[in-house]
Amino acid sequence: MCEKVGDPCVCRLSRVLEKLHHLTRLNLANNQLISLPESIGQLEQLQYLDLSNNRLQSLPDTMQQLRHLKVLHLKGNSDLATLPDLVSLDSLEKLYVDDVLAASLPAGLRKLTQ
Repeated sequence: MCEKVGDPCVCRLSRVLEKLHHLTRLNLANNQLISLPESIGQLEQLQYLDLSNNRLQSLPDTMQQLRHLKVLHLKGNSDLATLPDLVSLDSLEKLYVDDVLAASLPAGLRKLTQ
């Protein structure tokens, strides 16, 4: 079922993501997205996620379910006020947050080496 987020693009994206459980790479850069659907957390095999240069204001808590995620691009999302706690993302190796004005950085960043 489509979430009521007020954005038809996110609604359609939610329906598509629900069917892509084995997806390992997803590039949603440069799409002017304001939000992401909660269904992003269902991409259990996702290793690479590029959300660069959108207009994201927040990220869903379900991002913490992406346990195989190795690379996360958030750069260029200047409206992103907070980042989710990344401590549960055991596989995360690289996080790109250039031009993100998050007021606080999550504790999980301490374990990243690059």
